[in-house]
Amino acid sequence: MLQRKMRPSELHFTQDSVRPVFRDGRHIYELLNALNAGEVDPLRDLDPLEVVCDQGKWWSLDNRRLWALKVFDSTSARKAWVRVAARDVDRKFHTKLTTRNGGTCVRISSSRSPSPQQSR
Repeated sequence: MLQRKMRPSELHFTQDSVRPVFRDGRHIYELLNALNAGEVDPLRDLDPLEVVCDQGKWWSLDNRRLWALKVFDSTSARKAWVRVAARDVDRKFHTKLTTRNGGTCVRISSSRSPSPQQSR
């Protein structure tokens, strides 16, 4: 997979909604708090986001981390960069592609509030 760095604002969500907890049990708000506190550097401390370029848009397969990164990027004076690993369009991408809004925001499943939309 080809790796590069990108801004979270360049990436789109593939899913319509996400659960608020990572597979390891940590809450997505813990990541957001660590980003805000400067305890986590998105470029150095996070694994690359898996992304796919399809029809001229970059789509993330890691929607929970992308949510935290987008919120951090839109509310912080420090602008975020993140490593991404580009992969080919495949079955995993098509399975995750449930968005109904072009990937501009994602709903946290325990909440009715959508994530911030990216500015244009």
